[in-house]
Amino acid sequence: MEAIYIFMRRDLKMRRGKEIAQAGHAVLGLGAEDRRIITLKIHSEEDLLALEAQAREEGRLHCLVRDGGHTEVPEGTPTCIAILGGEYPDWSLY
Repeated sequence: MEAIYIFMRRDLKMRRGKEIAQAGHAVLGLGAEDRRIITLKIHSEEDLLALEAQAREEGRLHCLVRDGGHTEVPEGTPTCIAILGGEYPDWSLY
């Protein structure tokens, strides 16, 4: 069974609760249940969007979360992405 990988932007300096909520949105957006969930950090919006492009190119199910702007970050800010499956051999990049 493939795992769900969640990459969370750390440059936004969101509170832990906010990060948890964003990750929940990402998992729900995939519609995948009963999967192992692995949460990783990603350092910037640019890296996050590059990862989304890679997932799209590889045809992997993914969900990029853009914040609603109600609390800590401006509306539309990409905060995290959940990707179903894949391999991330160089963990230091994330």
